Amino acid sequence: MIIDRFGDPYVFAQQLGTLKAEDDWEIVRPPVTEQVGGMDGAFDFYGAANFPVQPQTIHKSFNVVSLPTAGPTLWRRKQVGTGYIFTAEDSGFAGIYNDIRPEVRGFDTLFLTEIEVGNQIRLTFGGTDYAATVDSVASDGSLEITTGTDLPFIEEYPGDPLQAFEIWESYQEYAGTYSGVETAVSLLKKNTIAKGRSKLWALMRDGTKHWSWAKCVGFKPPEKYGNKMAVPVAVTFHLPEGLWYAENNSTTSRTANGAFSVTNNGDYPAMLRVALQNLGASITSVVLSNAANGYTWTFGDTIAWNDTLIVDAGMYSCTNGGDDAYSGLTLPAAQVIWMKLEPGPNVLTLTVTTASASWTAVLTWYDTWL
Repeated sequence: MIIDRFGDPYVFAQQLGTLKAEDDWEIVRPPVTEQVGGMDGAFDFYGAANFPVQPQTIHKSFNVVSLPTAGPTLWRRKQVGTGYIFTAEDSGFAGIYNDIRPEVRGFDTLFLTEIEVGNQIRLTFGGTDYAATVDSVASDGSLEITTGTDLPFIEEYPGDPLQAFEIWESYQEYAGTYSGVETAVSLLKKNTIAKGRSKLWALMRDGTKHWSWAKCVGFKPPEKYGNKMAVPVAVTFHLPEGLWYAENNSTTSRTANGAFSVTNNGDYPAMLRVALQNLGASITSVVLSNAANGYTWTFGDTIAWNDTLIVDAGMYSCTNGGDDAYSGLTLPAAQVIWMKLEPGPNVLTLTVTTASASWTAVLTWYDTWL
């Protein structure tokens, strides 16, 4: 994966350079052990389970160049052709003509695919050069001009003159500047080391995006003689969780008791958030369990009509009707994490005890990766 941007949301996040870029990080799960007196080896507190994931430090280096600056507007020839150019039509009275919307009818032209509004049509008529702006394109063989005064007075009939013309388009050349390099470095500093915690984005090889909470803790922009148009910058990010999440969360809804399946598409357990709203009579108990790992929790306090119970394992937060309700939550003695989804499919069972109330529960999680 490539460390791509820093900030939230992704579309407005600071892009991290790709010119001579290098990403460097390491996933670490250091042992938690203790030497036992008089015995070989060490006591492993975690048994068969792996050790906790440690915070991650990511180093990224790349060259910062000037932001492109637009130069003057230039013109280049796009297409040539011949055809009829109409700026007046026969009114039916001798020597009298009506002004019409100026039109160009080309032969063997590709106006629809090659010509855009704003292009210019240029021609020479009677020894005079003319240029007019394209206002609309009707077909491959017909386009109209903004104003007739930009073209010579040409009769539609009789004696339609066949004219040679050229189509031109405008463009601008963009280039970096010496001072622009300093501007780009300053902008990068503003949006990384000068910011607080935000999302660090990684671009996967299949085009998907993952993110992790991070802080920029290092910014090194060394100046070297001769590097007038590029500065080799190194930034360092601290990821306190050491985990990566899917770009968008996953969700499923339930309105009845029973077992159901959900999937964590990551390679590491995902924390589960449950929001259950009471739509009728009082709810006296809610039990959620996961057959994939044996995790369970029970909420034993009453949930009143229209109140919502929220049990958020990632935040270690339990509220009922907006008030703290941790005292009503019961976990097994050895269970530290409130509820997690193992990588892959998980079969959950939700049981809501109520006299006659209807309810709806929304379960939310982020697929999670190391």
